[in-house]
Amino acid sequence: MYPMPVTREFYGMDLMVVFGAYYFILGPLLFFQYLMMRLGSEKELRLRQGLNVMGVSHWVYWLHWLIVATLINICLVFIQMICGYMFQFQLFFNTDFGILFTIFFTFGQCMLCQALFTTTLVSTKAQAISLAYGQTLICLMVDIVFSYSEFVMKLFYSDKTQEFWINRLIIGTLELIPAFNFTQAFGLVASYASKNMDWNEMRWTDGNTFSTEMFYKENVYHNEILGYFRMPSVHHIVMRI
Repeated sequence: MYPMPVTREFYGMDLMVVFGAYYFILGPLLFFQYLMMRLGSEKELRLRQGLNVMGVSHWVYWLHWLIVATLINICLVFIQMICGYMFQFQLFFNTDFGILFTIFFTFGQCMLCQALFTTTLVSTKAQAISLAYGQTLICLMVDIVFSYSEFVMKLFYSDKTQEFWINRLIIGTLELIPAFNFTQAFGLVASYASKNMDWNEMRWTDGNTFSTEMFYKENVYHNEILGYFRMPSVHHIVMRI
């Protein structure tokens, strides 16, 4: 075997624009599974009823978990941000800290609320774990299938495709899945701020600065086949998480 030179298609490739949404979704999903397991276990052991006998009300119990889980989520977000800066991904240097923090934190809080709600539907730890694995699998599949954000925006948000009720039904259903909105929000930021493939020169070029103004801006483009398509702002997508 002889050493082979790296081709231009892979030299300087930025993982954030290719696999970024997949990697950054794993932390909140593991966090979601942990919450489901702990809450399911406490419900099976009837811990909340025992605390109620000792004078602790139900809302104090839920408030405790909300505060603790929020603190864990904040620590998780900071770990993700620090790792991004440590490995010097262009996305983190070209994007305002508050924008990425908002995207990561909002998704984590959504998974937290989803865990608190889902555990009210189960009675044993085994049921909680089964539901957690099922929802995790759905989130991963959605993230993989719809990871190319620009294509998704052109497919679902053009004037012509919006005329079909089946398209509106599909996008309405997908927007109920937190992973879909997170993938689109992160993907739009990463596709602009990370390195991108220049297909004319067949090489990876540096990304641009993603400003706060762009975070709230809705983009309108025209295509000869699909006509006009209106890409919602990243802020709009984040609020739907």
